[in-house]
Amino acid sequence: MTVNNIRQELPDNYTGQILQGDYSAFLKTRVTECVVRFRAFDETGNPAIPYISAWGEDDSFIWYEFASRRLLRLLGCPASMAADIMRNNVIERRIYKSPVFDKDVKKESIQGAELGDQRKALREEGQTTRKVEAVYKISLNSGREIWVKDQAAIEIYEEDRIKLSLGCLTIVNKEMALEDKCETLIEELKKSMAEVKTLSGMLPICANCKKIRDDKGYWNEIEAYISSHSETVFSHGICPECNKKLYPELYP
Repeated sequence: MTVNNIRQELPDNYTGQILQGDYSAFLKTRVTECVVRFRAFDETGNPAIPYISAWGEDDSFIWYEFASRRLLRLLGCPASMAADIMRNNVIERRIYKSPVFDKDVKKESIQGAELGDQRKALREEGQTTRKVEAVYKISLNSGREIWVKDQAAIEIYEEDRIKLSLGCLTIVNKEMALEDKCETLIEELKKSMAEVKTLSGMLPICANCKKIRDDKGYWNEIEAYISSHSETVFSHGICPECNKKLYPELYP
């Protein structure tokens, strides 16, 4: 299938740069094929949000070769502005790493203000692994904030000095809300556990005065010992038997 034959199927509102630029026929053919397929997928009504982004030697400038209709509706902008709005409206970026020999998944979070300084390094990391998997919190022009999961494959074309990201976004608001709720509950539980002190084991206690011997060999009043090893607060009173012994005149 030649570039010209495929190009007839492209939408009239193509706003990318590669098909209109001075690039190799191989790259143009690849982009054209991907745009046709991604557009067909977008028209199925699938909730996933496909996109094709590209950038050259200047890693600070990125554009969309294809942006799905749903993405443009979310961002509230034309395709020519989508890349800038997406980049500028990121509030937070999260990635989850699980080392081969470590079952624990480690979360790394970068706030939007810090992304500008780290964006180049993050993009270079994606070019090394040839894939992207991250979750972004995005502020929309409507005032809403949404979470999207980004999964993409990176293709590098050395001759044209162009990189392509063939990706798909999925809205994951419910999943991220549940994650944040679980993290909050875990932190509250850790805080509660840190504040709770328990007594266990055998306590040496004087048979006569009822003082308790601590680990250092000192004898402490029972109230002082229990207070220092638990959250117990004492209030004093007199039991009926002691009351009779102390105040017999009140009990004829």
